[in-house]
Amino acid sequence: MSSRFWVDPADEILILTTKDGTPIGQATRRACHQREGKTHWGLLAVIKRSNGDIILARRSSNKSVFANIWDGSVATHVLPEDTPEKAAKRETKEELGVDVHFTVVGGYYYFTRDGDHAENEFCTLLVGVSDDTVHPLPTEVSEVKELSPDALGEKIKCFPSEYSPWLKEALKKFTPELQKK
Repeated sequence: MSSRFWVDPADEILILTTKDGTPIGQATRRACHQREGKTHWGLLAVIKRSNGDIILARRSSNKSVFANIWDGSVATHVLPEDTPEKAAKRETKEELGVDVHFTVVGGYYYFTRDGDHAENEFCTLLVGVSDDTVHPLPTEVSEVKELSPDALGEKIKCFPSEYSPWLKEALKKFTPELQKK
């Protein structure tokens, strides 16, 4: 079992990066998210169905940032012992109950605030395909839905505050990759 389960989540160690994703050190989750935050390595894992639809997850109400917001399938951090693929696979199994093989699509930097917290991240986008039934972990995900990339883009245009900033950024930068079946 990973040591991450034996510490307060705020004290979990994250990887600090430059805005282009070069690792430069480590800091606690708390330090990475307070005030303006510190640039750290996050990821967005997107599960696609064989028909091209994307599984979206609504973040649970107990999330410290962007609670109750629609997100990609899984968003998490790359930990010191991880690769992005390993982190995406682990968290997808934990949060959605499915085993998915992910491929890195690319990366991007973003900064956004949510109250007293900040997301200051270099985010790796990964995509995997699975038609397995998802089983959301309620402490992480309050509900799931499936949308085509085009329908997701339209929903974001109409209701931008209902979607995570990192999902909107990923869609802006990687729409062609997300539209592939």
